[in-house]
Order: sequence, then C-alpha cells, then structure tokens
Amino acid sequence: MPPTEPSEPRLLPLQVAMPLSRQPCGASLRIVRLEADGDDCARLNALGVCVGRRLCVLRSGDPMIIRVVGARVGLSARLAAAVWVDSTPAAASHEAPHPAAPVRTAV
Repeated sequence: MPPTEPSEPRLLPLQVAMPLSRQPCGASLRIVRLEADGDDCARLNALGVCVGRRLCVLRSGDPMIIRVVGARVGLSARLAAAVWVDSTPAAASHEAPHPAAPVRTAV
C-alpha cells in the first residue's frame, strides 16, 4: 500500500470584522466586539449595542442611524468606529426600518 500524502487543511469561510462606521446603508450586521473605553462601552450597551447582537444600518454618515433591538439609534462617527461587525444574512422582518420609530442618540 503506497504512503498517503497529508491532505490540505480545509479552510472555512472567513468572516472579516470591520468597523461599523465603514458599513453602507442597508447592511445587515452582527456585532463581534466593542473597542471603546469603559464609559463609551457602558453607553453603547445601554443603547442595546452589545456583542452578538444583530443590527441594520439605516443611514450612514455622522451620525449613523442603526436599528438594533427594534429601536433606531444614532451613533456619532467616533462611537460607530468603536463597534466592530461582520456581515449576517438578511435581517428578519421585525428588524425592518420603521419611519415612526424614535431615535436614541449617543455622542
């Protein structure tokens, strides 16, 4: 029996994390980490911006408007740059934009 060569390692699809501030309008994303100091991290968590949570970008720019946990949230460019995300499948219908939803803002 001839010796077998080692097989090539299988590579799984790589999800690349990027700052939320670089995402386009309409992107459906999952938060993978927060790179903010203690106060900013606490502020983001209070707004529902937490690791593992899904969000949708409603408007890019400064401030960036996102939908997270059923609410519209405004984030300054500085805070949006501290939120690292990767892409997820399309958002569920309950996460679709709703024009009458109030906007919570963090600076």
